[in-house]
Amino acid sequence: MDRLSVMRLFIDASTLGSFSAAGRKHDLSPAASSAAIQRLEATLRVKLFERTTRRLRLSSRIVRQTRSSSRKRTEFRFWPRMPPAGFSAGKTKASSAGTASAGNLLASPAD
Repeated sequence: MDRLSVMRLFIDASTLGSFSAAGRKHDLSPAASSAAIQRLEATLRVKLFERTTRRLRLSSRIVRQTRSSSRKRTEFRFWPRMPPAGFSAGKTKASSAGTASAGNLLASPAD
């Protein structure tokens, strides 16, 4: 299976809560879909699902990561548009102390 197909299988398995249901959607047996997900987990070195005989759900690590990523995307989307460092409305000339360079624009802000 190519990477995109495995990712689609992963999404369907997590949405449907079953390797069997996801496999049927992709014309795969439950064993083949489970094996594809196991290969994906081995490649990523991350446990994606918590499996029981009755239930399949995303692992707690994946749930935490998804929530964290969601918050970061939301924060970024609503991040205020800030002027570049050293910019001051009304000034026509920047002082050398307030001049921004590419290096300090990319640096993390100090806490």
